Amino acid sequence: MRALRALLPAALLLGHAAAKIVRGVAQFSSMETEAAITKFSFSPAEVGGHHLSTLQANFHTEKGSYFRAGGRHNLVLALIPDDKWDKYTELRRKGSLCRDRIQGLRVWWKSVQPQEGPMPRSGGQDFQLKSNVAHHYDKSRYFYVLLADCSLEEYNAKNLPAIEYEITLMNGKSHLPMDELGLGAFHFTLALVLTVLLAAAGYSAYKQLQRHGQVHLTA
Repeated sequence: MRALRALLPAALLLGHAAAKIVRGVAQFSSMETEAAITKFSFSPAEVGGHHLSTLQANFHTEKGSYFRAGGRHNLVLALIPDDKWDKYTELRRKGSLCRDRIQGLRVWWKSVQPQEGPMPRSGGQDFQLKSNVAHHYDKSRYFYVLLADCSLEEYNAKNLPAIEYEITLMNGKSHLPMDELGLGAFHFTLALVLTVLLAAAGYSAYKQLQRHGQVHLTA
């Protein structure tokens, strides 16, 4: 009975998955123009159209405006499918241009624009991006999420403010990647089975108590 009581809360907790939220810091320069954020498995495309998922990103700089530092900026979020990731890393190792490797391999991208309005009193900057993510693949696959500013290769960019990010990914209407969508039903079934077993054990203990005035526990 003790084992059942310990397993039941754990099984119930497993059935409630949190959103796919990734937090981190990116520091860019002329030599470091891209940051790999995470990877996420999206569902395959719907018949006759695209499968729409969503990506929401919040950014913050602690000191100064990123878009006013240095020269021109073209900050983007891009998705590279896993079957092209080895090619991307190979091109980067060989010293290809950021613009060439991302434009040639990405399947989705979105420009990140500065927010209008006065700068925060802290001297930093907040900006965000929210967008649908459409892809045309007929099978589920992983996509690598990149934050990049390829314009930094065009001049000597240095001492730029670090960018703190929080990115939320949703697979259609679910926070779960495609390969985890079935886990919720599995965990619910497991919790239901454990609940039945716990009820049966409780009933058995009650009957023993009625018959013998005591309960015999087994390990």
